[in-house]
Amino acid sequence: MSTSELFKYDVRIRDRMLAKGLLNESELKSHLESLKDVESEAAVVTLPQPALAGTATGESQAPESTERP
Repeated sequence: MSTSELFKYDVRIRDRMLAKGLLNESELKSHLESLKDVESEAAVVTLPQPALAGTATGESQAPESTERP
């Protein structure tokens, strides 16, 4: 399957593709059913996300006040 063919299944644009008629529900369902289940091969990776208010441990890194002088 070509890169452009796989692009239409991208979850970030799938709703737009469906709305424009470039992808139909049966085609999407068929594609999803053909995917191999690899969940058992996955590894959990926890990384701190400084841009987010919390950390992996649940502590807040947000400033106490967001007021500017």
